[in-house]
Amino acid sequence: MYGVAYEELDDAGTEYENFFDAILPHATFPVEVAFCGRGVLDNDDSIHVMTLHDTNWQTVFEEHLLHLLNRREVTSGLFSKYARPSQQTLEDFMSEFSLLMAYNFIVTHDAMDRFGMLDHFCTNGKIAHFGKIDDGNIIQKEEA
Repeated sequence: MYGVAYEELDDAGTEYENFFDAILPHATFPVEVAFCGRGVLDNDDSIHVMTLHDTNWQTVFEEHLLHLLNRREVTSGLFSKYARPSQQTLEDFMSEFSLLMAYNFIVTHDAMDRFGMLDHFCTNGKIAHFGKIDDGNIIQKEEA
């Protein structure tokens, strides 16, 4: 079935953890992940594309995105550079690049043409599953 199903974010973890917990159990790898931090970064550098080969999204994010915390656009501001630890962590990144901030979004595309998206404006803070989905792969969702 092709369509869109919406899923509320769980309250148990971070929005990133909840997003990947909802997407990856039903994904067929490899999974392309597009992340946008447009609300904070320059438009030239705002979209980052990564590939997941397994469920270890944390390591891929650390390898590809932690360097964003050291950019001038992110660290400028009164006292902000003094308040940051010298070693940035994934938790630091997730607190700075909230998916529920304006212009930030994350989209996944798996090998079976299933998509997942979280965008504050387009999905109203819910995870949207779309593309080639069926009732067996996407459960407990509200149909749009």
